[in-house]
Amino acid sequence: MGSNEQTTRCADYIAAAVCLGLLLAGCFAACRRANTEGALVSASLSLRSYVQSNLHGGPGNGAGVFFPQLEIYNRLGELVYSSHESLANARILQSLPGSIDGLRPKPEGGHLAEVLEETPEFRERKQDVLGRRHISVLSVFLEDCHACAVQEGALSDAQNRLLSGGVNLLVIRVSRPAS
Repeated sequence: MGSNEQTTRCADYIAAAVCLGLLLAGCFAACRRANTEGALVSASLSLRSYVQSNLHGGPGNGAGVFFPQLEIYNRLGELVYSSHESLANARILQSLPGSIDGLRPKPEGGHLAEVLEETPEFRERKQDVLGRRHISVLSVFLEDCHACAVQEGALSDAQNRLLSGGVNLLVIRVSRPAS
């Protein structure tokens, strides 16, 4: 084998190694980015299904059902914010994730893992959501609800920013019974 052939073959190996290295670096960057972005999971439930589920205390526990509902869970899956006040919820959504700094877990609040079990769409993505160890927002809307529209608009405006900032968004849209 001549000197030129060895040089050409060596250059080919180096080029292949450089290409492989760039490919691997791109894959690692994509995986890291996928783990830092938040997950978006949505579900549609009938009002009856929503009330019968164990969400928010479940039936028979004296818990009322209010719309809209916003719950925020910290990175450990502990409930740190819960409210049905649409304007307050809109404000906190606009300032997330910093708006939960300093909020303490609510002793009466459930854990995110429990909430994810209550809805089939959430249950399917439970490991993905919990594995990210990100802040998670659960937002519940009732169709044709004016107060819900305020919160829904705020969430829509903030959605891309929150997801790219590593916040998980769990959305439940509740439909009214047919008349």
